[in-house]
Amino acid sequence: DRTQYDIDIFKSYFRRIDKIIEKGKITTDNQFYDINSLVNQLCQYEPIDNERIEKLNCLLVKYEKRKSKQK
Repeated sequence: DRTQYDIDIFKSYFRRIDKIIEKGKITTDNQFYDINSLVNQLCQYEPIDNERIEKLNCLLVKYEKRKSKQK
């Protein structure tokens, strides 16, 4: 309030998420954790955005499959 700046601490987080969704592919473990956290978050809010959760879960599953093949 004192500085007159509007600070949004989640802005960069959501920007990162949006870039991952645009790319259509998770490429790092950190991205995986970010997406996973967002899915957990989205499941707790009403109304539940099933379409977005489904897209994100699909990205998570694809990444897990790629990671398991690499081992």
